[in-house]
Amino acid sequence: MKNFAIFFLLFSFFSNLYAQKVLTIEDLYNNIIKTKHNIKILDDYLNVDNKNYKIEKAYSSNLNGLYSQNNYNFSIVIRQLLNTNQVLSPKQTSKLLEEEEKFIQEDLNEALFYHSSILYFKILTLQKSLNIAKSRKNLILEVHKLISKREKLGISIEKDLDKLENELTGVNLDMLRYQEEINLKINELKTILKIEEEITLRDYAFDEEFFKIDEKLVSSYLLTNTSFNKFSNFLAKNFIDNSTQLEILIELIKAKEEIVSKKITNQSSLLKSSTSFDSSKKEYKPWEDNEFEKIVNEKLSLYKDAKVTIKSEQNKAELQNLIFTSNNTKTKILKNIRLTLEKVLSYYKTIQYTNISNQNATNNYYKIRALYENGTTNIQAVLNAQNSMLIALINKYSANYDYLLYIITTFYDSKNIELLIDKKKKEIFVSNLKATF
Repeated sequence: MKNFAIFFLLFSFFSNLYAQKVLTIEDLYNNIIKTKHNIKILDDYLNVDNKNYKIEKAYSSNLNGLYSQNNYNFSIVIRQLLNTNQVLSPKQTSKLLEEEEKFIQEDLNEALFYHSSILYFKILTLQKSLNIAKSRKNLILEVHKLISKREKLGISIEKDLDKLENELTGVNLDMLRYQEEINLKINELKTILKIEEEITLRDYAFDEEFFKIDEKLVSSYLLTNTSFNKFSNFLAKNFIDNSTQLEILIELIKAKEEIVSKKITNQSSLLKSSTSFDSSKKEYKPWEDNEFEKIVNEKLSLYKDAKVTIKSEQNKAELQNLIFTSNNTKTKILKNIRLTLEKVLSYYKTIQYTNISNQNATNNYYKIRALYENGTTNIQAVLNAQNSMLIALINKYSANYDYLLYIITTFYDSKNIELLIDKKKKEIFVSNLKATF
């Protein structure tokens, strides 16, 4: 009994020693949102707690959030517009600046979550690549066992042995490389999350409930042009209606429209009250004070009118720029959401193709291997078929992870990232979506 107790304690100790935290996407979100981070975007790097992480341009070029230098710069311009505006009251300006600061902090946190999600799925892809490399090694060793049967058939096996030896060397190097990359990226993720314990990542299938909307795959909303347009318009409208930056632009436009309207009214009244330039050409004797004063007043009114006209034109130009910026921003939001949804649909279709491709490649490999065992084909044909099967498999996993990442991108792009975590908000979202469809 005493020995059993000692064994149990030792077992518990070593189990805890080697226990690893299983990290989920939900954990990722909660950690980043709840942990205080100092985040900036500097020269296409996400600067987090004074450490630089390269922004993935393949993902950042068509985004609405702050996961890009351009969008970050736009947020700075919005703040500058607020700080230098002369149309809003100090109280209005202060309120909008406060909202903008809050928006920037929230969006930078979401940008960090998005960056970490990209990293998360890269690690999963590398882990699958490592597992497939291990499978390839086992397959090579299985083929090696078949060589003795070929030798009994009187077939020379020296070249086959050399080929398999080279393949084993290559696959061992691949396994080392994949493991090194996994370790580097796991450490990067742990640094971002401020986690010291060892972690493993939860794997996700393409049809996980976590990534669905109303128990449907996101891709199911994209299968026809009509549903694609409805879904993308719904997401864009949802974003536009809740955009702090667009709210600021709209407030500036309203205030500027009021200023422009007042200037035009003021200018018109001045012109009405002054004599036209032609009638002021009459000769007046300068010694007649009343007539001289009339000329001065006429000329001064014309000068005032000129100043008002110049300022009015400037205000009109500024108003047009604000309207253009607002409309351009709305157009960009819809365009980016559509591009993201096109990716979701594309990777969903790729998953279907790779399932078929993987099955065909697997069947073909075992046929070729049987022919090799019987001495009716060569080692190169076996290795080619083996590689085709494993490439089809990694393509299947890559498409799966790309599909899930672009669903996260869809939520991020439409300022709905909380839907992944907050069930109540997801229910409201689904209710509004159903009303659209």
